Amino acid sequence: MPEPLEERVAEQFEKHERLRVLFFFDPEEDGREAIQNWGHDAIRVVEAGAARFRLKYRLEQELAGEKVLLYLPEPKPDD
Repeated sequence: MPEPLEERVAEQFEKHERLRVLFFFDPEEDGREAIQNWGHDAIRVVEAGAARFRLKYRLEQELAGEKVLLYLPEPKPDD
């Protein structure tokens, strides 16, 4: 049985102490339900939308001291 998304994400933050933002590219939106039902208290979920400059500000200012899972319902860039 696959490990729940919350546990896999938490493991990445534990394994990489300095990690603050973990990108989750999900072009097929297979993880959308897990994101919508997110319950991990120590890791915030933020969905990237079209307002990327607002997102940058939010990550750098409003969420500066928090661990963030950045959900991108799009393909991972090739470059």
